[in-house]
Amino acid sequence: MIDRANLRGALWAVLYSLLLVVVCGAMIEVGVHYAIVVPTGLFALPLAASVPFLFVLKPK
Repeated sequence: MIDRANLRGALWAVLYSLLLVVVCGAMIEVGVHYAIVVPTGLFALPLAASVPFLFVLKPK
């Protein structure tokens, strides 16, 4: 069995990876400069990936 903390970490990693590929890939395809894409991938997307876990799978 996987415990709650490991499940939360694994789901966060999957969500962040998916966001990284989709959002950054779309930004590059549209022609956004890399100076915008990289900080978005490093700072904004981890925050966006964390938002669902504020409401679901809260740590106890």
